[in-house]
Amino acid sequence: MDNEDGLTRRQILAAGGAGIGTASATAVGAEVLTDGCLRCTPEAIIQGILDPCRKRDNIGILDEFQTVPHRKHPENPVVSGSSIYSTQSYPPSVIRVNGTYFAIVKSYPALVLFSSDDGISWKEERVIVQNDKSWRNKKVSSPLVRFDPNSDHYHLFFSARSSNSWSIGHLSTDELTDKEVNVDSILYTSEEFRQEMGDETVEKVVLSDVICDDNRFVYYGTTKHSNGSWKVWIGFGEEWDDINPNKYIFDSSHNAVFGDIIQTPNVVKIAGKFFMSYTAGISSDVIGERQVYLAVGDSYDSFEPTKQILVPYGTCGSWDERRTYGSQWLKTQDGSYTNPEIVEGMIRLYYSGHDLGTNGIIGNMGKTGLVEYDIEYFEKY
Repeated sequence: MDNEDGLTRRQILAAGGAGIGTASATAVGAEVLTDGCLRCTPEAIIQGILDPCRKRDNIGILDEFQTVPHRKHPENPVVSGSSIYSTQSYPPSVIRVNGTYFAIVKSYPALVLFSSDDGISWKEERVIVQNDKSWRNKKVSSPLVRFDPNSDHYHLFFSARSSNSWSIGHLSTDELTDKEVNVDSILYTSEEFRQEMGDETVEKVVLSDVICDDNRFVYYGTTKHSNGSWKVWIGFGEEWDDINPNKYIFDSSHNAVFGDIIQTPNVVKIAGKFFMSYTAGISSDVIGERQVYLAVGDSYDSFEPTKQILVPYGTCGSWDERRTYGSQWLKTQDGSYTNPEIVEGMIRLYYSGHDLGTNGIIGNMGKTGLVEYDIEYFEKY
């Protein structure tokens, strides 16, 4: 359908996403900022003209997708970064143990621990991992924390980058807030992954989730490949430090639903079905470059992507207007790591968001937000 200026929906989307041409921008009620980015004007919103900031989507036209009913918490972003290092706080890994919430986020150049009584207001506790060893002297990121009720130990997994390789690190401790606990080690390397999977194209391996099903650990992660594609992999193990990659279950180069990137798969089980949150999109400094989407499966190793958005990017000028990504469900730490924590009838998903900044500089470089869903939506799925 054309708008009153005779522009088709695809032309409007192209104008809103590419940010080229003042005439096209004006026609759809948008303004071009000094950094070349398009943002919608209040007049455009009031007049009901198609909003390029909200309708732009790099996987498809948003009208082909549905947004899962949700509530972004009014206190978002709930974690805005470390007072020691930087204002970054992404991507988040959040658990609740004995009534206390713990969040571990990347705050360059470290992983930082926060605690909370309600999962909304957070207190900074300590730096838990830094890029201070040769095998991670470039970057530490992508934290994943779990609590083992059988041993009363916490397990932290994270991505590590050295000058020439990526690996998965692992830390085990009985007390997260103990500042003397900093013993960690390499758990798995990209080279080991390449050998195990027989895939020499793997450049980067990331671990994003672990659950326990059929009396064994099930690991989910992503790989970046030399041809630019991303894949989601699944592996199995008998112990916390035993990762055996088994197969790829998603490939960005084989399904247009994913765009160019697939990241941070995270799985929860509700009413017998498995629900995976994952990030998909493109790598570009435009509005809506990535969002958090939903995949559904009848088993832990077989998922189908849906055209459903779990966490849409924010409204123009908001802290998450550029992208949403890096999501993790809040799950009970009962040993299965599949059951959602239910807080006042709602289930929680923590995610990262970016704004656009100004003059071509990305603004907040990632903060942590909270989105909530009525569990009945998933029970009736």
